[in-house]
Amino acid sequence: LDFPFGPPAAVRDAMKWANWRHYLKWCKDADDLETYWERIPEGLRRNRRDIDTERCTTWRPFQRWHYFYRQTMAGARDVLFPMAPLELGSVSILPFDVLSGQDGTTVGECVEQDCGLSVAMEGFPGYTLRTRGLPDKGYKKSKSRPSGDEVKRNHIVESLRDHGMPISDEDASRAVQNVEGDAVDALVLLDAAKRASGRNLEDWRDRVGPNADIEGWFFD
Repeated sequence: LDFPFGPPAAVRDAMKWANWRHYLKWCKDADDLETYWERIPEGLRRNRRDIDTERCTTWRPFQRWHYFYRQTMAGARDVLFPMAPLELGSVSILPFDVLSGQDGTTVGECVEQDCGLSVAMEGFPGYTLRTRGLPDKGYKKSKSRPSGDEVKRNHIVESLRDHGMPISDEDASRAVQNVEGDAVDALVLLDAAKRASGRNLEDWRDRVGPNADIEGWFFD
């Protein structure tokens, strides 16, 4: 999922959210996102998370520019909160459920065994593209390039196919023709999810940063 799963630790401290699920509950109660967002101290709205600094993402979860705060808060309210109750036992949201001591072998093994567990994790297409040596800029529509760069989109899609992703000709064409780049991003995140799902749970625990229990983390 392409939005920040958690708030920067400094925002958590200022808002006195006890834990990640407390933060989700706060977002869930936000009938009007802007009114709730305005409760966050102005000086903290541009704060970055550890993962954003480490991976050089453009995310600042609560900044107004491009209404990033709406993506962050709506994602928490409308997507993560309904999946989060542990008693449902059907969804694991990483890395939070791993850090809270959930048992298991590997996420990949669990999925392969068809145990009914769905896994949700945060992704950032630009970072995944960089790690693959693929263009992470210029393939989307912008003011200077209204149609984006079709050649770059095609290169990305064909590279994913060359590395084993079963993308049909129809879906490949749709992704290349989508000037906004959303379809390409979706395919890139599928590739990232496939790679991340095979990680051993101990590896997740060892690699996440010190504030990942509130901020979240992602792996390509």
